[in-house]
Amino acid sequence: MKNFIMVYQLYSEAMQLAAQHREAFVREKCKDQAILAQVLALLSAEHDDFTLSHHIAQESEIFAQQNTVEIGDIISVYKLTELLGQGGMGAVFKAKRIDGRFEQTVAIKVISSLLYPFFDSNKLVSEANFMAKLNHPNICSVYDAGITEEGLHFVVMEYLDGHQISNYFADTDFTLHEKLITFARLCSAVNYAHQMQVVHGDLKPANIIINQEQQIKVLDFGISQVINNPQSTSQEQTSEPLNGISKGFASPELINGEKPSVYSDVYALGQILSALVTQKMTTDIKYYQEIKAIINKAVASSATGRYASVSELKQDITLFLTGHVATAYASNKIYRIKKFTCFCT
Repeated sequence: MKNFIMVYQLYSEAMQLAAQHREAFVREKCKDQAILAQVLALLSAEHDDFTLSHHIAQESEIFAQQNTVEIGDIISVYKLTELLGQGGMGAVFKAKRIDGRFEQTVAIKVISSLLYPFFDSNKLVSEANFMAKLNHPNICSVYDAGITEEGLHFVVMEYLDGHQISNYFADTDFTLHEKLITFARLCSAVNYAHQMQVVHGDLKPANIIINQEQQIKVLDFGISQVINNPQSTSQEQTSEPLNGISKGFASPELINGEKPSVYSDVYALGQILSALVTQKMTTDIKYYQEIKAIINKAVASSATGRYASVSELKQDITLFLTGHVATAYASNKIYRIKKFTCFCT
């Protein structure tokens, strides 16, 4: 089942691209040879009844016939006005409130019905209700969740007008210091969620937005896993988790089918940090080895080799930013003195 989810998600994302770019995209995103072979076979198939794609094609046809969501449709008290994005997990629409109580623009995520067999029908709503209680300036707010008359699951979220974090830093030549300050805020948001007993499970640049006020926002906590939720029933605790993981940012244990954890979020943050600091890096090269040590600890293949918490990861970033040396970096006394002197002058 997990392989089916990953095959479907990669296939769906690839199909959003021009034909000539699909194979390269899939090869970059997927390192699992078995899954890669299935997705490439789907992309090269010329007939709907092709052996490998038959199940997905059949389910996709049912989804298209019974669960089409279009611009102009009404979900709850909101009218869909624009398609913001679409992928294996579903589609995200910009929507406007129409009940007249007050003006409000939101984003609505409509979960693909192909994924319904993999999670409890009531779990998304209960988790979204819990996520609505998260109150952090760097976490995208969740307002509502429910199921339409047609049986579609949806989550109503804060609408964000901005750029994905990787695209934001690609547009301008930011310094390493500026990138790390933003990354530290990202760590604060994720650590806050962990303290509230919530892990994300699918942290990646696409889920991290810099809005028009240059404020960082983390999306999709609304469908994340709840750690030891005291209100979870035994059935919910033993049901198969919905892991919409992303290759390149998913930890080895997530890829192997384990549940998301604090350690898997630490791993994803390490991969995000790696992508940010190597992007258009033109200054502060002399400190790269220290940052590389932080990244290596965060993305250790074994969970026990990583930072024990996001708070510890942020602490090392803070040490670096204040002229001290990160605990992950084995430096000598001369390096420490030179760095502290350089930062203080």
